[in-house]
Amino acid sequence: MRYLSKVFFALLIISISVLLFSYYYKTKLPISSEILEDLKNEPVQGSGEDFEVINIDKGNIEYNIEPKHSYQLWGLVVAVNDNEKWYSRFKDMDPLNTKDICVLWGDNVANELYKNYKFSSIEYVCQYQSRGAQIDGEILNGRQLSNNHLLPADNEIYAIIRKAKVGDQIYLEGFLSNYSVTENGRKTINRGTSITRIDTGNGACETIYVTDFKILDIGNEMATKAFVVLAYFTLILLILYIFALIFT
Repeated sequence: MRYLSKVFFALLIISISVLLFSYYYKTKLPISSEILEDLKNEPVQGSGEDFEVINIDKGNIEYNIEPKHSYQLWGLVVAVNDNEKWYSRFKDMDPLNTKDICVLWGDNVANELYKNYKFSSIEYVCQYQSRGAQIDGEILNGRQLSNNHLLPADNEIYAIIRKAKVGDQIYLEGFLSNYSVTENGRKTINRGTSITRIDTGNGACETIYVTDFKILDIGNEMATKAFVVLAYFTLILLILYIFALIFT
């Protein structure tokens, strides 16, 4: 019966529309009244000590991690680069660097100034751009924004980092670190870390060996859950629609 395919098609269009709507809301940044007090803190960086080098073996890939400073950071996640996407250049080359997160803190989150900006994250870089004309006193403070390359210390921390998304408020602790990657005996990656929040441009990212990671507040939790449910529902409708086209 051909009407079944028409019904499934109509439901599919509605489901896709609602799915896109929920995707937009799950990535909306919170309003200023929802920002936790901890996020107004500056990052805490240790004065520097002699730490032992950390060696991690991941099959034919070996990591040599050199901690430089202990580090604590509270931040609002405004952009994420997922290094495990199928198209990522570093998916296989640098598997421990699972995700890059760009965060704001301090004066940048004390009001809704961040609402006037668009944020994006690509390999190595967090970018932000004003949505309109900038007004004196309403310009984002680049010294209270950082792009962070995260190396989880264990699988539990890895799993929490994987869940972090735009709109979440997070806390992390670990070590600002330089690291290198050797694959089959050949060094393929050598990455340093910034040790100050006042630098910009190439080399300004923080590379962190993460020993603790917490999502203090989930951004748009209902929209996030709705998006997951709708994604599965849309997939089921698509299968039913294709089935109805073929067999009715």
